[in-house]
Amino acid sequence: MTKKEALVKYISEMNIDMLSLVLENDTSIMNITKDLFLEKLEEIFTELKAVNINEFSKVKKGVSEDDSETNGLEGYQFITADKSALTFLFEEENEDLIDIYNCYEFKPDKEETTPILFCIWNDEELSYSPTDEYISFTTRIDAFYAQFEALKNTIIPLEIYGDWFKLVKELYDCIPLRKYLEYKFYYDFSNFVVDNLFVLTIIEDAERTQKAVSDYKKIDISNEIDILEWQLKYKDIRYVFNDYSKKLDNFKERYLIKHKTEDSIILDCSKYKFSFEFAEIRSQ
Repeated sequence: MTKKEALVKYISEMNIDMLSLVLENDTSIMNITKDLFLEKLEEIFTELKAVNINEFSKVKKGVSEDDSETNGLEGYQFITADKSALTFLFEEENEDLIDIYNCYEFKPDKEETTPILFCIWNDEELSYSPTDEYISFTTRIDAFYAQFEALKNTIIPLEIYGDWFKLVKELYDCIPLRKYLEYKFYYDFSNFVVDNLFVLTIIEDAERTQKAVSDYKKIDISNEIDILEWQLKYKDIRYVFNDYSKKLDNFKERYLIKHKTEDSIILDCSKYKFSFEFAEIRSQ
């Protein structure tokens, strides 16, 4: 069995351990390291196995029709039972594997399939040479990640956490999106920012939610017109993070919540109880 035949077999079986043995340690694949290639492949396999897809049900041989230097290169399409397809091209020389490539235009491809994306970010490539600007951004971002780690297993007032996150958001807003959209550091940092935006939502809408709750307590809740007018008046208030599973026991005594993505960080929201009260009223 050639190396290519072994790779096709073990990819179809979603067998990372055997793929690791077949590929040499110093191998460069898709301009990334062997370990990173296998890590990305394992992420795909893990997602598929989570929905009870434990192997590719079909493997089709074909050639690339990509309008690139891989045009005409032979490869294989690995298709799941639900018609998702992972397509790789294999470049060989004297039956020795030289490289593997992504492919999104494959012949034959007569059946309708959904491509499984194998994403490689610009700053993951071995040939990438970081600029001074890139180093500056990633160094500052890493410092924020370290500070976030230091907050684990602590209780922190929401307003103090919010002041810290505003500095994070300021850095994020000054990174040029178009320039770094295809960079791993930007993708990860974007997710980090999104996971923390709920903090600013609570803080920035605090005064309006307090006014909304006060107004609600003055209206006749049996009067549908009054309720409707109240809803319309405050319809632009953003939905506060109000996941009941994140609220600690006796929430209404201390207003402590777990961070959205990190349960060990406890946020003291006692100064923003009206935001949560408003969320409850609106949900009713």
